[in-house]
Amino acid sequence: MSGGRIVVVGGTGTIGSAVVAEMSRDHDVVVAGRTAPLAVDLADLESIRAFTDRLREQAPLEAIVVCAGGGLLGTVDDLDLDQFLPRLAPKLRGQVAIAKAAHGLVRPGGAVVLTSGILERRPQAGMSHLAIINASLRAFAAASATEGRSVRTCVVSPGLVEESPQEILDLFPGMPRVAASDLAGVYRRLIESGGDGETVGLPEA
Repeated sequence: MSGGRIVVVGGTGTIGSAVVAEMSRDHDVVVAGRTAPLAVDLADLESIRAFTDRLREQAPLEAIVVCAGGGLLGTVDDLDLDQFLPRLAPKLRGQVAIAKAAHGLVRPGGAVVLTSGILERRPQAGMSHLAIINASLRAFAAASATEGRSVRTCVVSPGLVEESPQEILDLFPGMPRVAASDLAGVYRRLIESGGDGETVGLPEA
């Protein structure tokens, strides 16, 4: 039996495309992103408002998945503080904005599944800004779960995806890797039965 409609923001990326392939087997999946027909730019609050307004015109969704990246690279001493807050916008503020809006977009008991990253569990030199984003998303989901909201907020915290472009893989030497298809299975579980506030890391350690 087919499931409900799921929107995947960032559904053309390495992780997002694997989630789309996995969930399209038994759900109606809609891809959203900066260049998708259902357009949204997570760095732009007005774009997010327009996106959520479009979703509100449709029947309640089963879930919204956000596969977002971004942040500053560099050691603490080299961080550009003028860019520190603006570069939090896409992956941190954007995902929080989607989760905030989900109450009016997703059916009661449905889920919004966000994406953080392994740096909140395994810090790495030159990645402090990314670690802050990742840890903040875990904390946000846990705090949201204390409020008795009708929509579950869950987080996937992935390691480096094996299928990433080589230039991305080269940025994270020694980081544990995970297959995109394995990650997609984690997103499925959280969509279908994840606990409110739950963060799942893969690899686990």
